Amino acid sequence: IQRKKTKVYRNPESFAAMAAANKQMAVSDDLNYETWAPMAKKRLVENGVWDVVVNGVSPDPTKIPELAATIKAEELAQWRNRVIKDTKALKIMQSSLTESAFRNTVSAASAKELWDLLKKGNEEAKPRRLEKEFENLRMHYGETMEIYLERVMDILDRLRISGIEKSDDEVVRKLLTSLSWEYDDAIPVLNEFMEMPYMTSRDLLTMYERYGDPPKDMPHMVKDFCVSLKKAIAEEMYCGLCEKYNHNEEDCCYNPIRLEKEFEDLRMYDGEPMDIYLGRVVDFLERLGDLGIEKSDDEVIVKLLTSLSWEYDDAIPLLREFMDLPDMTRKDLIDILDQFGDHPYAMPHMMKGSYMSLKKAKSEQLWCGLCDKYNH
Repeated sequence: IQRKKTKVYRNPESFAAMAAANKQMAVSDDLNYETWAPMAKKRLVENGVWDVVVNGVSPDPTKIPELAATIKAEELAQWRNRVIKDTKALKIMQSSLTESAFRNTVSAASAKELWDLLKKGNEEAKPRRLEKEFENLRMHYGETMEIYLERVMDILDRLRISGIEKSDDEVVRKLLTSLSWEYDDAIPVLNEFMEMPYMTSRDLLTMYERYGDPPKDMPHMVKDFCVSLKKAIAEEMYCGLCEKYNHNEEDCCYNPIRLEKEFEDLRMYDGEPMDIYLGRVVDFLERLGDLGIEKSDDEVIVKLLTSLSWEYDDAIPLLREFMDLPDMTRKDLIDILDQFGDHPYAMPHMMKGSYMSLKKAKSEQLWCGLCDKYNH
């Protein structure tokens, strides 16, 4: 039986829609545009045709009546030369495309149109590629937790820049399902950790950062933390200052009121080496600074002069004389204590010479900023 051929009439608009769809898919998944573009540009520059890709080619002047009547032979030759360069550039670009990218861009009539089409297609395809990259993200066997977390944060940052914000649940799911098999024993206890109240992806990331290396130790370390955390939650213990669960804010060493009181009570122990004591003082000042509490020079100087152990009683008068000299700061006092403080009983005699030199230099306005000495 011979079937009668039926003529199919297609709406011209459907062809336009198909062409537009192809253009939107100009950068297919098998074309790595970020790698392709610089390599293609290098070839185009080497062949001397990059300028037509950037600037394009003007329409045929002989087809424009007002130009055809006045155009010179030299100008027409220049235009034809640009057309030749454009054709060459188009062939160079097309020859380096993947098969699917070539099919999607075959309608491009010029090198500039093809380049712009691929560039625009890359921007449109980037979110889709990033989503796929996030979906396929896995930890490599033997990869350190630090390196893996850097990769996770990198893809999350790139998604965010592209306007895609992953939910907390999505990040948690990815973190729990993408670890290498070395962490299989840790997964149950990590799930247990995330089932506790108010846990977020940030908490899970913290667990990975703290206990992720080496993998074999992670299960029992996270388990111990979970036990402490459950106890703290049951006893309603949580410190918002340092984000720990083994004490409350009023007992935290970062509590401003407690820290101020401890600084006020700070004293040097009998027999304590000067460098250890100065380390404690500086640590207090740094912790206070982290909380936005800056101690003045006068407060620090008073604390240093009144908190030394009894072994330094004979040195105090000369230390006060030092600090009575013009423009002395807490740094100067700390430097003096650091330089001479290891021998409390000999300290007064050791400081005397430096004091006299400094006093003379200040009166004569002598000071060298290169070596921090006051005798020249």
